[in-house]
Amino acid sequence: MRFRLFVAIFSSVLTGCSTTSSAVQPLSSDVVLAKAAKATHTLESAKYILTGNINAKNSDLWSTDATMRMDGILHDAGEQMRFQLDTDAVVQTPEDDYELDATLEVVVASKDEVYMNLHSLVVQPPNPLLRPDLVGKLASKWWLLPQNDSLPVTSQVTPDPRLLQAQSQVVRITKDNGIIEMNGSQLYHYNVELDKEKLLAYLQKASLGDAAVDTVQLSRSLEGVTAKGELWIDAETYYVHKLQWNIKEYPIQVGGMADIQFTVTFTDHNNAPDILLPLNAKEFSPYELLSPPELDFTNDSILDTNLDLDDEAINSLLRSMDSY
Repeated sequence: MRFRLFVAIFSSVLTGCSTTSSAVQPLSSDVVLAKAAKATHTLESAKYILTGNINAKNSDLWSTDATMRMDGILHDAGEQMRFQLDTDAVVQTPEDDYELDATLEVVVASKDEVYMNLHSLVVQPPNPLLRPDLVGKLASKWWLLPQNDSLPVTSQVTPDPRLLQAQSQVVRITKDNGIIEMNGSQLYHYNVELDKEKLLAYLQKASLGDAAVDTVQLSRSLEGVTAKGELWIDAETYYVHKLQWNIKEYPIQVGGMADIQFTVTFTDHNNAPDILLPLNAKEFSPYELLSPPELDFTNDSILDTNLDLDDEAINSLLRSMDSY
């Protein structure tokens, strides 16, 4: 099951938020959360804006500080989506420090039909793993990724379809801020924190018919995690309009820990634009990165080009192939 708790990717700017005397008859927080969980089943589409920051470290091997913004659309209760991710990151390694600036667009038509377009990727100073010639072969083209791919774009970046439903089922209320007005809507505003027992129960239920959840291992990995946030829920429709989380000591798959802060705002509930699939997408294969560059045979200078590869270059090429 690819349930991405790391949703470290969402955020937005809050405007026009103030407490107000509302004609809405206030309900208890338990009732509101129950209604919000039920409302997610009727949510077919929405637009969202996500921004956030991730600070991750793996002992003395590497560390990264990244900021990101994601603008996207959800359809079919999140089973289909399209988003553009813009990120800036500073990566520190024992060898050097790197600055990365990237823009990536993704279209998820289904779990087996995922398209990717790497609009730009700049790394300074140049990194041998992200050579400009290799990036150039990928950039500014739509690629259809292989089924059941393990590329990070779909396993780590993509928002989980159950995100909104989970918000109202895995939290405990720490403060009820009453009903406020935001952008013309009246919203219940709560301070919340992650309830780990509720989370484990939710994941067990959500995984029925999918890969089983190792609750013992998951419980251990969450022992040091603290997660506090805020929820804004519509007082009429009970759709989530905004969520905000601050997560500390989150274990990451490649080893190490991450502190994550993100905010997401949702608009156009059940009225989001259609998701259009990319035209002329090419099926991606690792061999695309191995094909030689196009040569201009009208240029005599290419005859002087030395195309020999030494042993180290060949071994490096084989290692890169094996990494797939």
